[in-house]
Amino acid sequence: MFLFANTGKLFSQDPALAYDLGEIDKTVNKLYTNLTFKKGQSPMLAKLNDIFYGDGLLINNSDDNPKEFTLKEFSDVINGQYKSGKVQAFKENGLSSKVELFGKVAHCLSTYESGYILAGREEYIMNRGINSIQLIKANGKWLIVSVIWYKENEEFKIPDKYLEKK
Repeated sequence: MFLFANTGKLFSQDPALAYDLGEIDKTVNKLYTNLTFKKGQSPMLAKLNDIFYGDGLLINNSDDNPKEFTLKEFSDVINGQYKSGKVQAFKENGLSSKVELFGKVAHCLSTYESGYILAGREEYIMNRGINSIQLIKANGKWLIVSVIWYKENEEFKIPDKYLEKK
């Protein structure tokens, strides 16, 4: 069975599918929560290990050439920017998401808003984009296999259909 859902609005009466969609939503929310750290607090990126399958794959496709990271490499970069004092805070939250689910595989397009504070600044530099998140269900738990993101820019504005509230 194939299911399409706009998170928060389930298009199925099947309780098992509704449960899986809820668990996928929780996993995606944990991604955002564990990426976020306030000024004066160190990043808690080690907690991402609990929601990723294997080494994980993260790809920033916002620039001319994709930047590819394993979960460990990604964490090392963020922790390094924090320890050097370059990035003092970071926040990211989901604005809207659409999930496609088939058996034990799922794809979530999640529109996000993020911001960071650089050294010498007090306010967040904000941006938005879309995360393409691939998940599998392994040992009864939904885990992220990969995340690919693209930041909104002057040429590519996020369409309204990806901004529908949860």
